[in-house]
Amino acid sequence: MGLVLAYSLSGHDKGTLYVVVGRKEGRYLLADGKGKTVSSPKEKNSRHVQLVKKVPPSLEILWGQGPVSDETVKRALKLYQKEAGSNKADSNNSQNMISD
Repeated sequence: MGLVLAYSLSGHDKGTLYVVVGRKEGRYLLADGKGKTVSSPKEKNSRHVQLVKKVPPSLEILWGQGPVSDETVKRALKLYQKEAGSNKADSNNSQNMISD
């Protein structure tokens, strides 16, 4: 399985970004590398998560470099949030330039 990211849509962790580390009986196994580790992932109903469709190629490369560990999960989440934030800033700047 390649790198799959997911946002929680419900519960106390609503809006939290996770890495999907597996599936079990219609549920996703989610890890964030801190509270929910690869060895003890959070089980979440598939209806309560939103999978991220586009994962940057740089993260796919990082993910393919050896076994999945909590450090790898934390690094992937941090890099995705950094890239997603810079993409939002770029799109906001381009929208501002178009509307001027």
